[in-house]
Amino acid sequence: MFDYKPAHYILDENLEPVLCEDPTLWTGWFFNTDRRVQQDDFSGVCVSTIFLGLDHQFGDGPPLLYETMVFGGKYDQWCRRHPTRMAALAYHDQMVTQARLAARPWYQKTWDYLKWVFSQEK
Repeated sequence: MFDYKPAHYILDENLEPVLCEDPTLWTGWFFNTDRRVQQDDFSGVCVSTIFLGLDHQFGDGPPLLYETMVFGGKYDQWCRRHPTRMAALAYHDQMVTQARLAARPWYQKTWDYLKWVFSQEK
């Protein structure tokens, strides 16, 4: 049988996750705090990383407290969860790079490829 009890977290003054066992305190904090870690908007794409406030680890392993999600473009609805702020920010930057490359028009990709091909002939 699946036995899961959600763990609630808040961020302290140093933006470190702290387990919160008081549901009233957590609810007030959750609904009155900007939980965005980073957000980038470009070419009709939004890459967003947030602090979830709940452990989304449904098995063994460290708590998954951060989530990076892409809205729009080739990676629309792509989602990954992370155990630490540092891991979340690193993946956020990776997804921004991938989404920016995917958002370029076909002729820009072709031009970049041709420049690379001709640079190999030297």
